[in-house]
Amino acid sequence: MELRRSSWLKAQLVIFAGLLTMLAIGFSRWHQLVAPPPLRPLEATASQDLPAHDFSLSALAGGTVRLSDFRGQVILLNFWATWCPPCQAEMPSLEKLHRRYAARGFTVLAVSVDDGGSADVERFAAARGLSFPILLEGKAATSRQYGVRGLPTTFLIDRRGHIVSTTFGAQDWSTRQVRQTIEQLLNQT
Repeated sequence: MELRRSSWLKAQLVIFAGLLTMLAIGFSRWHQLVAPPPLRPLEATASQDLPAHDFSLSALAGGTVRLSDFRGQVILLNFWATWCPPCQAEMPSLEKLHRRYAARGFTVLAVSVDDGGSADVERFAAARGLSFPILLEGKAATSRQYGVRGLPTTFLIDRRGHIVSTTFGAQDWSTRQVRQTIEQLLNQT
């Protein structure tokens, strides 16, 4: 009787250990899905020299903003959403980049593709102290016009209004390479 009880107890411990292992693996995979990915250095995945499409969108701060309102400036056009972990991860470095170069003719234009209206976007921006213009997509016409298929997607536009690079996924916008690229574009006439 004692031998059966001991075997039964060992079997229960093996099953319990197996369940704990499965839970740990499951949590690890779940965490990978919901945790923001680490930011990576800027690597333009597509370079081009095409004119950027003009658009007109409502601004979170009020009024309407057109891309052409920023003609003559270097623009980082970022498509994002409040529910997107990679977008959340890159926002602090976008804010630093905007503050660093805004006085020199550089701006970040962040186009939110959120469906829930402006309240969620406004809370998100206020909580992070975002100072760059945030535009509200609405019917997704602008993101379709730019061929956005995933978030975040970012277009770097030079002073002539031409797209000079496109990046997909969260980036670290505070690297020396990014600063050199922005400064090079700001120094072009």
